[in-house]
Amino acid sequence: MNETEKIAALPIWSSPPVVERLSAGRTNANFRVSCDDGVFFARAGIDISFHGIRREHEIRNVRVASKAGLAPKLLQVVDGVQVSEFVAGKSLQQGEPVQDATIIAVAELLRSMHELSLPDDYHSYDMVRIARWQLGELQPGTLGDTDLRKLHAVLDRAPPQIPQGLIHADLLPENFIDDGERHWLVDWEYGGRGDPALDLANLSAGFLLNEGQEEFLLEAYGPCDRKKVKAFGPLNQVREAVWCLTQIQNAGLHGDLGDYTQQCLSRLGISSWCGP
Repeated sequence: MNETEKIAALPIWSSPPVVERLSAGRTNANFRVSCDDGVFFARAGIDISFHGIRREHEIRNVRVASKAGLAPKLLQVVDGVQVSEFVAGKSLQQGEPVQDATIIAVAELLRSMHELSLPDDYHSYDMVRIARWQLGELQPGTLGDTDLRKLHAVLDRAPPQIPQGLIHADLLPENFIDDGERHWLVDWEYGGRGDPALDLANLSAGFLLNEGQEEFLLEAYGPCDRKKVKAFGPLNQVREAVWCLTQIQNAGLHGDLGDYTQQCLSRLGISSWCGP
């Protein structure tokens, strides 16, 4: 039984559903499900050890974010499949002009997320630890020794992460949905208790904000450690590049991943990677 069939067979639909797979998603499968009760969003995925993805953590993140009104309402989790309200809107896209109103909206969303109270046993997210581990798992020769040292030096210089509230840790524009009235945040695979400055740097990098736009973001967000946000910028670049190399090594090269990997490495001044 494939994922489409598995979702169609769930005992939660009021009538035989129409299940349509959506194109987005490198590490999960996303679906639009229609039945007599309306339209829903379903998401399926398995643990991915080479990225540190644990679906139990993702579902916990979604429950918290959904309850807080930051993510679409989570309706049910059945056999590991998340079923949520379907938000009719437009996903933001990297490279598109970023309007001031969008920056204000996402800054306010992040502030609300970071202020959430979490249980003491909530899982944490440590970007340095994950990036260092993934670098150690790359096959010999993936990068030259000089470039490897360059990446490790960035990790060594990263300021200490101080876990506080919930962070998302994957703030690419594509993970924001604009429904015309507000923005929703989706794709919670990497989130956990973390340092808010890490998210702000991650957002700035993901949206390709220039210096003036980043300053506008921090003004809209409110009080934060601006020096730490700046210092986390290179760390986010390393994380994204190492994620790409890890994905290619373990799952193959598909779609635009090769071009995106080269783009990420170029931002770090690395040109020794010539593809798998």
